[in-house]
Amino acid sequence: NIDISTIATEAPQLLVMADFKSQTPLMLVAEQGDAKLVEIMIAAGADPAAQDYRGKTALHAAIVKGHKTVIEILLKHPECATKETVLGETPAHSAALAGDAGTLEKLLSLSPALANATSFHGTPLERAEAFLEPDVRREFSHFAKQNGAKIADEHKIRACISILKEYTSA
Repeated sequence: NIDISTIATEAPQLLVMADFKSQTPLMLVAEQGDAKLVEIMIAAGADPAAQDYRGKTALHAAIVKGHKTVIEILLKHPECATKETVLGETPAHSAALAGDAGTLEKLLSLSPALANATSFHGTPLERAEAFLEPDVRREFSHFAKQNGAKIADEHKIRACISILKEYTSA
């Protein structure tokens, strides 16, 4: 019976190998929400800041899927907080769209500049405000169903908007 500690000892290169989309095992485990395995893999040498072909990290995936414990583990590695996708989206963009005010506050406390990070689609504040538009929500709802993402209700999005306004006006 082979477990992750055996793999880490006998074949540590498997923890950093990426698939054809440059996704590492850690990214896939984080997306599934297995916090214990995420901790074990990082302790064994998996890179929490690794990026796939779109520039997404394990943290981006955990935020989109709403895996709070995995997010907490990954935020122990501050280098994860500021990684940008190829479109310039940071984990703060992901948290704002997910309506995850707690994660957004933690990210901004690690790096206040994330509030003003501009992606192809705008800053986290601009993205969150646009997400309140019915057409945008409808379009994202379709995308979310296809990809297993969680859709935040308007109350949660507005809470994120309030947080972002505090950081952008400061």
